[in-house]
Amino acid sequence: MQARYISLSTEKMKMVVPMMMMMALNVYCDLAHTRLIVLLHCLMLNPHLRTA
Repeated sequence: MQARYISLSTEKMKMVVPMMMMMALNVYCDLAHTRLIVLLHCLMLNPHLRTA
């Protein structure tokens, strides 16, 4: 009974963990993308920052 439950939970984890990692990666990429856009806009708005 216990062993079957453990194997079932590990099977569920094998399904859930990759999905969680993909979601976390997507969120991280979105944040990095937004930060990059903001940084680019700041550089475009303030040309004197580029030389500094």
